[in-house]
Amino acid sequence: AAGSNDGLVRMWDLTNPKTQATVFKGQEDEVTSVAFDPRDRWLAAGSNDGTVLLRDMTDPEADTTVLHLMAELFDVPVSSVAFDPRGRWLAVAGFDGIVRLWELTD
Repeated sequence: AAGSNDGLVRMWDLTNPKTQATVFKGQEDEVTSVAFDPRDRWLAAGSNDGTVLLRDMTDPEADTTVLHLMAELFDVPVSSVAFDPRGRWLAVAGFDGIVRLWELTD
């Protein structure tokens, strides 16, 4: 998966590299970081617009969850997203120097 400055995330099936990329839209600004959890259930995409899209890859019909990084009343651009080795936690680093954790079991 790769993010781009047009707010899109493109995902390729590496078992068949000649297929077209699947494209996800949702963010209003540049996608700065993408990550899959260790079990390939979740795809997280962070953006300069202060959001993280969390997509359940096991259910293509599921709604995308949007997480917002806020510092007081301002959106904080996302610099990086990462999952813990068990896929239970999502760590999101903001350009404000703070790492926020979300538990994914709920």
